[in-house]
Amino acid sequence: MKKILIQILLLLPGLLVFSSPQFIAGDQTDTLSNPSGADTGSLLINPDSVNSTQVFLPTAIANELRIDKAGYSISYNCYFNIANWVAWELTAEETRSKVKRKNHFKPDPMLDSCKVVPGDYARSGFDKGHLAPSADMCWSLQAMEESFFMTNMAPQKPRFNRGIWKRLEDQSRDWAVENNSVYIITGPILREGLPTIGNNKVSVPEYFYRVIMDISEPEVKGIAFVIANKRLSGALTDFAVSIDSVETLTGLDFFSSLPDALEVNIEQSFNPVDWLWNGKELKTEEEEDEED
Repeated sequence: MKKILIQILLLLPGLLVFSSPQFIAGDQTDTLSNPSGADTGSLLINPDSVNSTQVFLPTAIANELRIDKAGYSISYNCYFNIANWVAWELTAEETRSKVKRKNHFKPDPMLDSCKVVPGDYARSGFDKGHLAPSADMCWSLQAMEESFFMTNMAPQKPRFNRGIWKRLEDQSRDWAVENNSVYIITGPILREGLPTIGNNKVSVPEYFYRVIMDISEPEVKGIAFVIANKRLSGALTDFAVSIDSVETLTGLDFFSSLPDALEVNIEQSFNPVDWLWNGKELKTEEEEDEED
């Protein structure tokens, strides 16, 4: 954990080029207008599909495109051609697979401009990495199919996507079962100057984050992860950080709808011991010393 906190501190100078929040180019404009004329700072696409996750979405940011699907919500960034974040609630019931995965990657029909196509990833050396995993969407055919929209993808190194990132996805599903449900927000850490792939210039993130909140009584808690987009080994706890740390790196404001005291408690402090890891309790350093 100390190692990842040091990495975050080293990242900060390069990330200060962001306007607040995640970097928005000065000449970027909304690709769609707000039909109501209200100054919301964002555009909610398909508002009829709002679900309970809406209450816990990050605070709106300038020039984002909000897209709601059957199983998740997206804040899309047309400058980087990648999502700022994807958010969803995962319940214990939803982890019981019902729909088989179909690898049908396709452009998101909700976007007329800044559209990404599967061919942008061809011969790039990067996987089309899910932000909201298809395995979390097995409870519905529509949710499964929508998880393969390119707005839910990000360029990920194959051994990252199929390695430590998959382990984190699997662990998150375990927590949904153990805690009845969890709220998950995940995305890339964006900055100016990232390399791109494809004709549509999809930005390639150096780091990804995942924020997880459990609001089930009696133990309300939160935890986050920041992981480099490369092959990595080691325990997931090595990459665990506070939610506040991710807010600092991205400029995003998570869970602002919570009562202030609860939000501070969840975001400022985290303790891996509060969570089960592969179904087992994590031993503290004191407990390990007693066994030696």
